[in-house]
Amino acid sequence: MSRAPEFRAVHEQADRIEPRLARAIEKANDRMSSRVPVAALADAIANRDPRTAARIVEEIAIEDALKPTEAILRDAYVKGGKTIAKEINDE
Repeated sequence: MSRAPEFRAVHEQADRIEPRLARAIEKANDRMSSRVPVAALADAIANRDPRTAARIVEEIAIEDALKPTEAILRDAYVKGGKTIAKEINDE
């Protein structure tokens, strides 16, 4: 992929953040999947019981598992905005 040279700093930040974000997502997935009662969820799906399946999934505490990911994305958003503003001001 060709990158615009004027946004090199933004791309460099994205390259640094990408592995951190990937690790955070993998850890969140591990935390969530380790809490899933697989047999109960499989039964709910097999019995075409979406309410029970949804309740089981909701109990996994998805929001808590994704908090580190949210923090990384927020940090990336702020840093990216500051970098772009700086590059625009430097022109």
